[in-house]
Amino acid sequence: SKIGALGAKVTARHPIDVPDFSGSVTLDGAQPTGVKFDAQLATLVSDNDRLTEHLKKEDFFYVEKFPNASFASSAITSGAEGGTHTVAGDLTIRGQTKRVTFPATFTVTDPEVTAKAEFVINRQDFGITYPGKADDLVQDNVVLTVSFVATRAAAAPTP
Repeated sequence: SKIGALGAKVTARHPIDVPDFSGSVTLDGAQPTGVKFDAQLATLVSDNDRLTEHLKKEDFFYVEKFPNASFASSAITSGAEGGTHTVAGDLTIRGQTKRVTFPATFTVTDPEVTAKAEFVINRQDFGITYPGKADDLVQDNVVLTVSFVATRAAAAPTP
Protein backbone atom coordinates (compact mmCIF):
# COMPACT_ATOMS: atom_id res chain seq x y z
CA SER A 1 0.00 0.00 0.00
CA LYS A 2 1.28 3.45 -0.85
CA ILE A 3 0.40 7.13 -0.95
CA GLY A 4 2.76 9.34 -2.86
CA ALA A 5 3.29 12.26 -5.15
CA LEU A 6 5.55 13.36 -7.95
CA GLY A 7 6.60 16.97 -7.75
CA ALA A 8 8.76 18.72 -10.30
CA LYS A 9 10.79 21.81 -10.92
CA VAL A 10 12.51 22.94 -14.08
CA THR A 11 15.62 20.81 -13.51
CA ALA A 12 14.28 17.68 -11.77
CA ARG A 13 11.34 15.50 -10.75
CA HIS A 14 11.09 14.22 -7.19
CA PRO A 15 9.03 11.26 -5.98
CA ILE A 16 7.52 11.69 -2.52
CA ASP A 17 6.18 8.84 -0.39
CA VAL A 18 4.06 9.02 2.76
CA PRO A 19 4.52 5.64 4.45
CA ASP A 20 2.28 6.27 7.48
CA PHE A 21 -1.36 6.40 6.40
CA SER A 22 -4.68 4.71 6.97
CA GLY A 23 -7.55 4.20 4.60
CA SER A 24 -10.80 2.38 4.06
CA VAL A 25 -13.19 1.43 1.29
CA THR A 26 -16.90 0.99 1.98
CA LEU A 27 -18.72 -1.57 -0.14
CA ASP A 28 -22.31 -2.36 -1.04
CA GLY A 29 -21.88 -5.97 -2.06
CA ALA A 30 -18.97 -5.80 -4.48
CA GLN A 31 -19.49 -2.14 -5.41
CA PRO A 32 -17.35 0.56 -3.78
CA THR A 33 -19.52 3.29 -2.25
CA GLY A 34 -16.98 5.23 -0.23
CA VAL A 35 -13.26 5.71 0.22
CA LYS A 36 -11.26 7.59 2.85
CA PHE A 37 -7.61 8.04 3.65
CA ASP A 38 -5.54 9.99 6.12
CA ALA A 39 -1.79 10.49 5.53
CA GLN A 40 0.64 11.52 8.27
CA LEU A 41 2.80 14.09 6.47
CA ALA A 42 5.52 14.14 9.14
CA THR A 43 6.54 10.72 7.78
CA LEU A 44 6.96 11.88 4.17
CA VAL A 45 10.23 11.09 2.42
CA SER A 46 11.62 12.10 -0.97
CA ASP A 47 14.63 11.07 -3.00
CA ASN A 48 16.70 13.85 -1.37
CA ASP A 49 17.15 14.31 2.40
CA ARG A 50 17.40 18.09 2.17
CA LEU A 51 14.23 18.25 0.08
CA THR A 52 12.44 15.96 2.55
CA GLU A 53 13.13 18.39 5.38
CA HIS A 54 12.18 21.41 3.23
CA LEU A 55 8.84 19.83 2.27
CA LYS A 56 7.94 19.60 5.96
CA LYS A 57 8.59 23.32 6.55
CA GLU A 58 6.14 26.23 6.54
CA ASP A 59 6.55 27.09 2.84
CA PHE A 60 5.41 23.62 1.75
CA PHE A 61 3.29 21.22 3.85
CA TYR A 62 3.93 22.94 7.23
CA VAL A 63 3.57 19.62 9.06
CA GLU A 64 3.99 21.23 12.49
CA LYS A 65 0.65 23.01 12.00
CA PHE A 66 -0.99 20.65 9.46
CA PRO A 67 0.25 17.14 10.31
CA ASN A 68 -2.01 15.23 7.95
CA ALA A 69 -3.63 15.25 4.54
CA SER A 70 -6.96 13.53 4.07
CA PHE A 71 -9.55 12.53 1.51
CA ALA A 72 -13.21 11.55 1.92
CA SER A 73 -15.31 10.61 -1.09
CA SER A 74 -18.76 12.04 -1.66
CA ALA A 75 -19.64 9.92 -4.72
CA ILE A 76 -18.28 6.90 -6.56
CA THR A 77 -19.78 6.01 -9.93
CA SER A 78 -19.05 3.10 -12.25
CA GLY A 79 -17.04 3.81 -15.35
CA ALA A 80 -14.14 6.16 -15.97
CA GLU A 81 -11.53 6.77 -18.59
CA GLY A 82 -8.40 5.39 -16.97
CA GLY A 83 -10.20 3.40 -14.26
CA THR A 84 -13.19 1.29 -13.30
CA HIS A 85 -14.87 4.12 -11.38
CA THR A 86 -15.00 7.90 -11.05
CA VAL A 87 -14.41 9.16 -7.52
CA ALA A 88 -15.42 12.63 -6.29
CA GLY A 89 -14.69 13.97 -2.85
CA ASP A 90 -12.92 16.42 -0.59
CA LEU A 91 -9.13 16.50 -0.45
CA THR A 92 -7.61 18.41 2.47
CA ILE A 93 -3.97 19.50 2.40
CA ARG A 94 -2.46 22.19 4.61
CA GLY A 95 -5.87 22.86 6.16
CA GLN A 96 -7.46 23.72 2.81
CA THR A 97 -10.20 21.51 1.42
CA LYS A 98 -10.96 21.29 -2.30
CA ARG A 99 -13.35 19.09 -4.27
CA VAL A 100 -11.50 16.73 -6.62
CA THR A 101 -12.70 14.16 -9.15
CA PHE A 102 -10.49 11.41 -10.55
CA PRO A 103 -10.54 7.94 -12.12
CA ALA A 104 -9.78 5.00 -9.85
CA THR A 105 -9.53 1.27 -10.29
CA PHE A 106 -11.15 -0.93 -7.65
CA THR A 107 -10.73 -4.69 -7.55
CA VAL A 108 -12.98 -6.52 -5.10
CA THR A 109 -12.32 -10.15 -4.17
CA ASP A 110 -13.48 -12.23 -1.24
CA PRO A 111 -10.53 -11.52 1.06
CA GLU A 112 -9.60 -7.99 -0.02
CA VAL A 113 -10.23 -4.75 -1.87
CA THR A 114 -7.58 -3.05 -3.98
CA ALA A 115 -7.85 0.64 -4.86
CA LYS A 116 -5.53 2.52 -7.22
CA ALA A 117 -5.66 6.10 -8.47
CA GLU A 118 -3.39 8.67 -10.04
CA PHE A 119 -4.47 12.27 -10.57
CA VAL A 120 -3.11 15.80 -10.80
CA ILE A 121 -3.70 18.66 -8.38
CA ASN A 122 -2.47 22.24 -8.43
CA ARG A 123 -0.42 22.78 -5.26
CA GLN A 124 -1.35 26.49 -5.24
CA ASP A 125 -4.99 25.49 -4.61
CA PHE A 126 -3.86 24.16 -1.23
CA GLY A 127 -1.75 27.14 -0.17
CA ILE A 128 1.57 25.64 -1.22
CA THR A 129 2.99 28.67 -2.97
CA TYR A 130 6.78 28.34 -2.63
CA PRO A 131 8.07 29.45 -6.06
CA GLY A 132 11.52 27.86 -6.06
CA LYS A 133 14.60 29.63 -7.35
CA ALA A 134 14.33 32.09 -10.23
CA ASP A 135 16.20 29.71 -12.54
CA ASP A 136 14.58 26.54 -11.17
CA LEU A 137 10.87 27.20 -10.59
CA VAL A 138 8.68 24.63 -8.86
CA GLN A 139 5.87 23.43 -11.11
CA ASP A 140 2.32 23.93 -9.84
CA ASN A 141 0.92 20.58 -10.98
CA VAL A 142 1.66 17.62 -8.72
CA VAL A 143 0.75 14.01 -9.52
CA LEU A 144 -0.82 12.21 -6.54
CA THR A 145 -0.84 8.42 -6.40
CA VAL A 146 -2.85 6.24 -4.08
CA SER A 147 -2.60 2.48 -4.05
CA PHE A 148 -3.75 0.27 -1.24
CA VAL A 149 -5.01 -3.17 -0.39
CA ALA A 150 -7.58 -3.51 2.39
CA THR A 151 -8.82 -6.68 4.03
CA ARG A 152 -12.58 -7.03 3.78
CA ALA A 153 -14.29 -6.88 7.15
CA ALA A 154 -16.82 -9.57 7.94
CA ALA A 155 -20.40 -8.50 7.35
CA ALA A 156 -22.39 -7.78 10.49
CA PRO A 157 -24.83 -10.56 11.29
CA THR A 158 -28.46 -9.80 10.57
CA PRO A 159 -30.79 -10.09 13.57
